[in-house]
Amino acid sequence: MYSNSLGGTSPPSIIYYYPGIATLEASNTRNLMHPDNVFCSAQMEPAIIQYSMEKQLRPVITDHFPIITVIDLQPRANSNLSPSTTTEILTGRNELREALSEKLNTIPPPAELTTHAQFEQALTTLTTSIMEMVNVKIPKTKLSPYTKQWWSKMLDAERKLVNRLG
Repeated sequence: MYSNSLGGTSPPSIIYYYPGIATLEASNTRNLMHPDNVFCSAQMEPAIIQYSMEKQLRPVITDHFPIITVIDLQPRANSNLSPSTTTEILTGRNELREALSEKLNTIPPPAELTTHAQFEQALTTLTTSIMEMVNVKIPKTKLSPYTKQWWSKMLDAERKLVNRLG
């Protein structure tokens, strides 16, 4: 795996491929080569589980092999929550869980969804139920129009530390 920091305003990208894995078979000589680069962001790179070429899946009359990438799509916990957001999340967790449990008991039980319409209906019902209970049970904080909404307690602590050092 090779890393390459690209310029510009976008986050750094990783050239993600393994040397020696061919991505192309030359039409005339049948030599195997790897001229193709696969890019991903530095944040996405740890989520790549498997990366391979599948020669047998190559379409007819093409020289490139398909690049098969398996990505872990499990959501990660966000550690960048502001203190007010964390308070909102922690406040009323048990009440929310109980209310949500009661609300979810009113919708049909899980079943195999065979049509797109059934899936859409189940998704809408579930999402609506969750959002209703979140809006009812989690208190909202009211920010002053004069507050710096991007400022956090962590930044406040860092500013105090810098002021003490300087």
